[in-house]
Amino acid sequence: MLKLSAQTGSVQGFVIDKDSKLRLAKVYIYNSKKDEGIYNTSKGEFRINAVPGDTLFAVLQGYAVDTVV
Repeated sequence: MLKLSAQTGSVQGFVIDKDSKLRLAKVYIYNSKKDEGIYNTSKGEFRINAVPGDTLFAVLQGYAVDTVV
């Protein structure tokens, strides 16, 4: 599950396991519109270039891919 807060030109947030509510690290966050991706921090936090309407994917082995627009 992604938790996001929007800012002009970038999105920041953190990734948590929806059942345990623990933050997840080493999650690949991918913006398909910009064809850019980053890994989140060991604390589960990330910041990626994005604007309203972009689609972000969160990918971590052992979990289903999560998508948010």
